[in-house]
Amino acid sequence: MTGIGWVRGLWRAPALGLITVGLLPLLLLGRALTACGAKRRGSDASHAAIRTWARGCLVILNVRVERSGEAPEPPFFLVHNHLSYLDILVLHAHVRGRFLSKLEISGWPIAGWLARLAGTLFIDRDKRRDVSRVIPEMQAVLAAGDGVMIFPEGTSSPGERILPFHPSLLQVPTSLSMPTHWGTLAYRVPAGSQPAFWSVCWWGDMPFGSHFLKLMALPRIDVALRFGSPPVRADDRKTLAARLHERMVSHFEPTAPPGTEALPIPPSTQPPPPLAKS
Repeated sequence: MTGIGWVRGLWRAPALGLITVGLLPLLLLGRALTACGAKRRGSDASHAAIRTWARGCLVILNVRVERSGEAPEPPFFLVHNHLSYLDILVLHAHVRGRFLSKLEISGWPIAGWLARLAGTLFIDRDKRRDVSRVIPEMQAVLAAGDGVMIFPEGTSSPGERILPFHPSLLQVPTSLSMPTHWGTLAYRVPAGSQPAFWSVCWWGDMPFGSHFLKLMALPRIDVALRFGSPPVRADDRKTLAARLHERMVSHFEPTAPPGTEALPIPPSTQPPPPLAKS
């Protein structure tokens, strides 16, 4: 990380903390209203806080979003490819909905508490039976008039390709006979910066702390956020997964070149290994 990068990180870290703390009262108000029975007002307040927080964080990190297509209006079921924890901010800034995330995030210091406060749903991916617990929770979110967002790949990747989908969670839109919206994400960074598949995408065994510091030091991040059309329908989850994967692959813009997934994760203090020429 360069000296200028350290300077960026030194002011961005407290700025991210300030905007998070500053919007907590509105988020807490939303949760309180919901608990008191004013569900619509509580939901509106919560989503206003989350969207403002996400957009503010993107400004602080100098993330520039190039969006194409129309974001779905709630209630909806939306799937995207998954590259980084930054995906959460990008999507929250443009879509009103709640995420389904892996259970271990709920135990992270600060981030886990904020995720729970924002209404994130969690699933234990090590237990197949946990799907049956989560499905009614997602159905309840949709019934309340909110959107549900999932990453059907089940994990983040460097963006070389779209990974195979796990169709089990697609039981919700098929059982409700509702369309599934879809989209894609891709990242770019300025010339001279460490490539986006190392500095923005968070995958494999990358340690979170050092990766986050590296991301904060970037001068700019460009995001291609695509919302596809039309939404996809199917009578069973496996067919739905196949159709969604086909649509997303046809619109996918790679973040990483071929061969990236096979590379070892570089130590945070060293440059990444070079890619073999194709």
